[in-house]
Amino acid sequence: MPRDTSRDENIRAMYEAGMTLEQIGARHKVTRERIRQILRKIGVPRDAGGIAKKAATRRAQMRQSADLRYMQKYGVDFETMRMLRRIGVTRAWTYQRKNAKNRGIGWHLTVGQFWQIWSDSGKWPQRGRGKGKYCLARYNDSGDYKFGNVWVCEFSENCREARARAAFGGGNIHHLYPGSTKPWIAKHGNKHLGCFATKEEATAAKIRYAAGAGRAIKGWTIRRRCRTHPYQVVAQRGGKSLRGYFSTQAEAEDAYRLFRLELDGKLSRAASFVDQSHTHNRRAVAVPTRT
Repeated sequence: MPRDTSRDENIRAMYEAGMTLEQIGARHKVTRERIRQILRKIGVPRDAGGIAKKAATRRAQMRQSADLRYMQKYGVDFETMRMLRRIGVTRAWTYQRKNAKNRGIGWHLTVGQFWQIWSDSGKWPQRGRGKGKYCLARYNDSGDYKFGNVWVCEFSENCREARARAAFGGGNIHHLYPGSTKPWIAKHGNKHLGCFATKEEATAAKIRYAAGAGRAIKGWTIRRRCRTHPYQVVAQRGGKSLRGYFSTQAEAEDAYRLFRLELDGKLSRAASFVDQSHTHNRRAVAVPTRT
């Protein structure tokens, strides 16, 4: 008896349209196993239809939706975004965008535009700070970061241009970003203290840091197992050391500041605090040097 090829083609068409084996079997009044045998006999692979095709269609729809979201937010599709994450482009984009925001400069570059500029320059492997490195800068160091107003140049060249345009306030207070909301920069040696709206704010930040209010001179730690004297101060400088335990954070901070001031010769006392520092919870009274 000749084989009914029309039925086989009908089963193939229904399977490739996404119908399951059970649905096709109900149409032809046979079991799902019989439908599987027929499909195998006529050479239809399992992933050509049925549940596998529905799953593939659903994955394609999800990927298309993800591509649309990524294009709207970052300017690249999902796969390109994954590649840019692997090579560090998204991390560099995020860092420079935050830096621009802290300086009060507008940022209008998507990840796709950011990568296109670097890719066209061919300098991405040399990106960084220092001699021989390259950075993304604005033309004439003015305006916002946006496509058409930025270019890839040597880091040293960008620094020279910024210094040429800067107005110096003295004492490491620089007016580096004219036109932005935070144009003044405060530094203490090589320590960058931040960007500020006015010269007075930058000067005050430098004074606070130099006076010891910054985190750089924090010398106390917490001994959590000790309830009565949980704050410990350990410091060493110029052959002299300080070690003591205190009840409050304020006591610990005061002790550490007095230790530094005494070593700098700015305080004098009847008994040196350094000599008394090993005594449990003993605090020294500072006596300002008379001039």
